[in-house]
Amino acid sequence: MAGGPHRKPQFNIYSTMLIIAFVAMLIGTVFAYLEVSDYGTNKTTGAPTVPAMSAPADSFQQSVIQYG
Repeated sequence: MAGGPHRKPQFNIYSTMLIIAFVAMLIGTVFAYLEVSDYGTNKTTGAPTVPAMSAPADSFQQSVIQYG
């Protein structure tokens, strides 16, 4: 072996934080999937219907007509 004898890296606080972060990401992904799966496959079901607004030029002309 070049470079002489070496020791195996120890399990330290940074390794622990890496594992905790990975587990937290896994748990977050699972909960996000469960939340999204409640909505089903049709994304537009239950979407509110909003009447179309008139163009800004039309509303300006109507206000000019109304208020002279």
